Amino acid sequence: MPTVAIRTAVLTVLATLSSVSAAGPVQIIDLTDFVNPTVLDFESQSNGAIAATDPLFTSFGITSLTATGTSDADIYSEGGGTRALFYSEQTGFLLDESGRPELPMFATDGLSYTLVFNRLLNRIGFGTPDHGAGIDIEFRNGTTLVENFTQGRGSNSSPTFYGSSVAFDRITVSSTTPGLGFGLDNITLEAATAPAPGPAALLGLGLLALSFGKPWRRR
Repeated sequence: MPTVAIRTAVLTVLATLSSVSAAGPVQIIDLTDFVNPTVLDFESQSNGAIAATDPLFTSFGITSLTATGTSDADIYSEGGGTRALFYSEQTGFLLDESGRPELPMFATDGLSYTLVFNRLLNRIGFGTPDHGAGIDIEFRNGTTLVENFTQGRGSNSSPTFYGSSVAFDRITVSSTTPGLGFGLDNITLEAATAPAPGPAALLGLGLLALSFGKPWRRR
């Protein structure tokens, strides 16, 4: 092979490797990439205030739910009628339908939701109703940053799905446009799996099986 051709091939391989390594651990994926997805959908719930510690969240694996912002400015004004999780300075967290201009959102300098989960995850999905701009998603494992993922997306309760090659146990979702609030809907996680029995439990099961296998002696 001529020297020039070899050099060109090497440079092409190096450029490919560079582009792969430059990509972050978080990518947009499909629902089919989940093994056993479970969805937190609010349609069956009633409108109104809801506590961050409500069993609806904790039973789903959300151990902490917080929101931050600086002022009442944005109003629920986007149509669609989908019940979702919102945040208002007046009421805190609430479930409501987008398109019902009732309460101002806590959103002048950007609204942020932080969700902490009870397990490590590699896949997640959620929708952002009542929002017409981009979002920034911060993936973390404890205090360790996995990636800041910025995405332009419109108002949609249908979830976008994200996969990460590095496990995370919390996300912070923020608006990239000051003054715009938004909700969360159709939060999708991998279902929690039952832990495998430990060595002591396996030993106990083995001894129990042996005891049932011994023949009884008549005295």
